Amino acid sequence: MKKVLSLTLVLMLLLGCSAAIAEEKLVGAVVVKAIGSTWFDSMGWETDKWGETIGERGYSLENHYIGPTAQDSAAQLQSLSDALALNPDILCVVPIAADAVDAMLAVAKANGSTIVTHEGGTLQNIDYNVDAFHPDDYGAHYADLFFQYGGETGKVAITVGSLTEVSHNQWADALYKSLQEKYPGWESITGAHYIESGATDTAYEVGKQLIQGYPDLSAIWVGSASATMGFSRAIEELGKTGEIILIGNASAAARTDAWEAGTLSHTCFWYPGYSAAAAYEVALRIIEGKEIKTGDDLGVYGFENIIVEGKCIYGSGWYDVTAENWQEMALIM
Repeated sequence: MKKVLSLTLVLMLLLGCSAAIAEEKLVGAVVVKAIGSTWFDSMGWETDKWGETIGERGYSLENHYIGPTAQDSAAQLQSLSDALALNPDILCVVPIAADAVDAMLAVAKANGSTIVTHEGGTLQNIDYNVDAFHPDDYGAHYADLFFQYGGETGKVAITVGSLTEVSHNQWADALYKSLQEKYPGWESITGAHYIESGATDTAYEVGKQLIQGYPDLSAIWVGSASATMGFSRAIEELGKTGEIILIGNASAAARTDAWEAGTLSHTCFWYPGYSAAAAYEVALRIIEGKEIKTGDDLGVYGFENIIVEGKCIYGSGWYDVTAENWQEMALIM
């Protein structure tokens, strides 16, 4: 077990006596897909806040929030390398290129870091992965939404940010499976193969190609939050507002233009900051030699009654955003 010990001298004048309290200093690092958005920046904010609570447990936290300025797998690997140079006690990563990140995490693990990822449930060189919900439940929920908004039949394009992003593809798999099993009248235009959308500008071009190439397309599912506005813009510019159902993974606040334009039907999201704080709490409990089990309360909103399946830890769920409540939901994110 690797820890860095620091002594914080606390002078307590009590009955003429003074006391020195030993505090164990932990180094933490959060490596995200891209810094500069509320979505990922919340992971830095909430782990900082979590660090402020552990003094009473005998710890202090030197926390580092690291990531590229744009979502790029090569740039993220450099950011991860920078994090490894800190030799962190606690390491939380949201991987883009799963295999490449996993290989680097083997080095961190060998050096004694406790590793708890977010959106990385298939990685091997981790202690645990923390997500706000089970990916199968999330994907199945989207299938229900397509039936709710589009009826018994339709053609949908299933898009992910990239084919290397674990969570996007897990949700897409569950969506596709659920459509087949529960709503066979719904057809994926590419079968079980998904379309890479990238971020906003790329998604805009992909959206135009899909709409023009498939005149009978009735819906688009978006796995990448940053891609949502790109698809929304394509739908609006090609005059398909109200004709193509756009549903996906995105918060409300950053999608104001799409809600006002009427191009979005429904989105779902969670607050990543809580997942990061929960990941740090799990890591500290591991450092302390404590067991992590179903039913535990991690002391973080949404993780008061966790489910543990192998190396995966799940919280209590997501937020649903609609045309009726998006302004309210925008107050959350």
